[in-house]
Amino acid sequence: MKKTNKVEVKVAKTDREFVGIKIINDQAIITFPIGYNIKEEIIAVTETQKIRKLYEDVKILMTTIEEAKEELYETGYKKFSFSSAIFILEDYLKNGLYDVQEKQCKKKAKGKIIWKKTIQEREPIYSAGNYIYLDTYHYNICEIESKIAQIQKYCLNISSGILGWLYNCSSIYDDHKCFSKEEMIYELLNELNQVNEDRKKKVIEQMILFLNGTQTSLDGKEEFQVGSRYFNKVWENILRKQTYGLYKQKSCFPTTYYVIEKKIMNSKLLPDITIQKDKKIVIIDAKYYRQGELPASSDICKQLFYGQYIMYENPNDRVINIFMLPKKITQVESTEGFFQIGYANAEHLSEKHKILTYYLDTKSVMQNHKIIKKILLKYV
Repeated sequence: MKKTNKVEVKVAKTDREFVGIKIINDQAIITFPIGYNIKEEIIAVTETQKIRKLYEDVKILMTTIEEAKEELYETGYKKFSFSSAIFILEDYLKNGLYDVQEKQCKKKAKGKIIWKKTIQEREPIYSAGNYIYLDTYHYNICEIESKIAQIQKYCLNISSGILGWLYNCSSIYDDHKCFSKEEMIYELLNELNQVNEDRKKKVIEQMILFLNGTQTSLDGKEEFQVGSRYFNKVWENILRKQTYGLYKQKSCFPTTYYVIEKKIMNSKLLPDITIQKDKKIVIIDAKYYRQGELPASSDICKQLFYGQYIMYENPNDRVINIFMLPKKITQVESTEGFFQIGYANAEHLSEKHKILTYYLDTKSVMQNHKIIKKILLKYV
């Protein structure tokens, strides 16, 4: 396993640019989404000592991408389970190797006496009216290095080779024993069924996820990747998850149709995010566009149609329509991590149809700083 020792950091500029981490041999390329606030002195730096300042940002990026459950891998790159690798490394640095304790029965040892075995197998002597056992059996607790520890060493070797620069550590355990993937998973599942300690269960579970989610290299090339060229789906997932965690989801499935001799239904339309609270309904369109680019007329018309459809279905409710776009927001622009830049509408429609347009600080949203809640509290 080659050690990653060159790191490049950048922020995506277009909405179809890859976002995530690529490992190509000994180089890591980290690409953050549009608008992610990274200090300029870190961009394109290859000194790993400086890159370690991005530790929390890298964790946020990997967690966000993997939680979205979108397609994360491109042709030609091997799979690598970053979140599991991070857990395995952090647990090892905090707790050390997974230990297995074994009780051994020994004669003339220190420890708890095994009376049943001693009485059955040893002859006592009689002295001063008492029976005395001079040769007793004792429990001797010893730690043994199990197959589980060897599997952990295997996972650590791969994880540290790729992510060691994040933790200021070089490759760990090059001398691990080699088992087949099937044998390792079998041993881990067997251990999982026997262990009761929560931490150990979590370590076992993460090693299983790591083995299932990582491809090892057989040809000497190390090209791993996790991320997506379709971060718009991840952006939508972030906003949806945070919004539905606060408010009740509102069902909205407008359908178009043709009438050609008979009525022919088209597929249903589905807004990105729709919520309802009391007599207020909010429609959110999560737009992952490059900074400075605004939704086109087609996007505006579609969102206006959603609003009119809901108004028709719910004539007594107030409908609030919102575009949400990513941006690196400075303290001068806003101290809250978001601001409204205006609104969109169409000719001859009243202001009740308008679509409020907000910029959201990408980093703050991914850190779950309750930006969505702050915005929605203005309206519901």
